[in-house]
Amino acid sequence: MANTKKSDNKFLVKLQEFFKDKKSKYLLTAVLCVLVVIIFASSLKTTNNKKSTEENAVSQNAVSWQEYCEAQEHRLKYVLESVKGVDEARVFLMIDESPTITYLENTVQTNAANQNGAGSLQTTAVEIKNGTMTMPVVVVERLPKVQGVLIVVSGSVDIKLINTLSNVVSSVMNVSLSNVEVLEGNK
Repeated sequence: MANTKKSDNKFLVKLQEFFKDKKSKYLLTAVLCVLVVIIFASSLKTTNNKKSTEENAVSQNAVSWQEYCEAQEHRLKYVLESVKGVDEARVFLMIDESPTITYLENTVQTNAANQNGAGSLQTTAVEIKNGTMTMPVVVVERLPKVQGVLIVVSGSVDIKLINTLSNVVSSVMNVSLSNVEVLEGNK
């Protein structure tokens, strides 16, 4: 125990002698400042990474009308190119609007009479908390409705194949036959 106190005292004495010098004080101050800056910078980087991860999570769940339209066009192109007589197909979809999202709402009726003598209704979106993000609860997400389809096909195309493709696309896409056009493309 006596050895421990003597070694602690020697260390403290050397430390006190070290700090008597002005250069040592400046050196220690500079090192501490650098450490504080590094710690502060690393905390900012972590915060930015969390924000970008949250933004990616939100954007991955949402489907834009362009993405939806492109995915439908790709699926239809893939199916059409597997039909006998069609070598290549190009598909263009005309949609009516962007997707609509309906959120879960909480309705509260107040009994206090307003100017008309009746209570009022107040609605607010119900939100859930996922970590640090608060998101509204989605009840229904309606994707855009396809209004028309234009298809350009290449291959050994005849009138029978064009009629068959028109009927199939009309049925599959739930579009009126008058809103489906199949054209023969360049060979």
